[in-house]
Amino acid sequence: MAMIKAIIFDMDGTLVDSIPFQKDAWLLFFKKHGIILTPEELDLNQINNL
Repeated sequence: MAMIKAIIFDMDGTLVDSIPFQKDAWLLFFKKHGIILTPEELDLNQINNL
């Protein structure tokens, strides 16, 4: 059994800025459920504060 030698933990924006991917995922989710939003209508700050 191999021992773990390192762990990478990314606080959002430290290594990868994933906010654009998160926004795209939300837009796709809403679209699949019949809710059409523009990127401007999707304010991730509001979603993150729920």
